[in-house]
Amino acid sequence: MSHPLSILRAARMAPPEATHTDMEGGSISDIRVPREATWTGDEGKEYVHLGVLEILSRTRALQVEPRFELVTSIIALDCEIQKVYVEALRKHQHRVGRISIVNYFGQIIYDVFAYYDEEPGKIISLPPAELNLGVYWRDLWPENGARPMWEVENNVRNIMRCAKIVVGHAIANDIKVFSEGVFERIAVRDTQLHEPWRKEYGKAPQHMPKLAVLACYLLRKHIQSDEHSSVEDARATMLLFRKDEAAIEAAQGPRRNGVSMKVEVGPS
Repeated sequence: MSHPLSILRAARMAPPEATHTDMEGGSISDIRVPREATWTGDEGKEYVHLGVLEILSRTRALQVEPRFELVTSIIALDCEIQKVYVEALRKHQHRVGRISIVNYFGQIIYDVFAYYDEEPGKIISLPPAELNLGVYWRDLWPENGARPMWEVENNVRNIMRCAKIVVGHAIANDIKVFSEGVFERIAVRDTQLHEPWRKEYGKAPQHMPKLAVLACYLLRKHIQSDEHSSVEDARATMLLFRKDEAAIEAAQGPRRNGVSMKVEVGPS
């Protein structure tokens, strides 16, 4: 099925039908939306939807267009993943399912689900829905607001160029699902690698504490209990960083130009 981005752009030019609010209560009455729009897919089938506002109401993402005015010098991110089975390699690989970026104060800069163009020999798979790992089939449909991965990577790259430091928890896991170069101009910090927390809360043999464990003991917050949310995880990561910012900077400050090859990949 063809991606209806052209319809979304056209929707902004049509007469408004009503005043609406977004998922956080902010007015989006300036978005001009037709009552109905159609497009024809590659297979000749005609599709109908109610315009950009219906699509925005369908997506569970909270900020599908980046808010560059909210970027601070230190930002935090978290990814939820989808999987793809590569037949030539006979194994699964991780890809971006949802990416969330927040600023120093936890405000959402960018939050979006990503979809990939179909490729021969690659089959998308997701964990069972009952595991509540945060990405479902309906999230990856473009008609539900998912954006093409090339667009998502461009937005993430531009956000990274506006900040100085990006914080993550097991951030190597997040960075490796993006194309090379997206994070090349920004320094990184990893809350999972903070040595005092590894000693106290990490389990042998790797001593890589999970984000939910640190959030419970250090922030008194319970996360990932019902469903994984990359927004919630990114905010928790930023709070952890701020809790011991000076010590983390002292230990990880020299790390520049992306993730060092020596960074250990652990469970998030």
